[in-house]
Amino acid sequence: MAERRIETKSSQTADYTCFSRGCATREKDPRFRGPDTMAELLFPTKARLMLDIAPVRKFIMRRMFPPGLHEYVFVRTKVMDSAFMEALDAHFSQIILLGAGFDTRAMRFADRNPGTKILEMDAPTTQQAKVGVLRRKMIPLPEDLIFAPINFNREEIANALAHAGYQTG
Repeated sequence: MAERRIETKSSQTADYTCFSRGCATREKDPRFRGPDTMAELLFPTKARLMLDIAPVRKFIMRRMFPPGLHEYVFVRTKVMDSAFMEALDAHFSQIILLGAGFDTRAMRFADRNPGTKILEMDAPTTQQAKVGVLRRKMIPLPEDLIFAPINFNREEIANALAHAGYQTG
């Protein structure tokens, strides 16, 4: 099987999705303001500066995303945040995030986590990039966050979960 980009470089989809979540935090209308206030911490400095200039931000969003994609990311973030918080409030023992990319839920909701293990599954290259940025920016990782690297094209999810300490049942 030929090597794919994701096996050598971090996910562009994760980058774009994170950028979209960061842009959503700058929306003036509260109905469309995104909740992921940590997303921009994962951006390079230049990208963070672009968020503050509305015309530049809007231009980049139009160039990066086809119509409706930013709105999809916004809605998906709100729905997933809600489901994540419900699981924490119900004291789930584990939450698995498939293709987690640059997800920030384990950090954003750490103060609400009663001890739920958060398993983030994604390509090793993407996870390494995320952890590298968090360490460089001295953003602490919650104790309950576990990175479960997986090549979704070549590995079984059950095996990667078992290796990460997932408890069946």
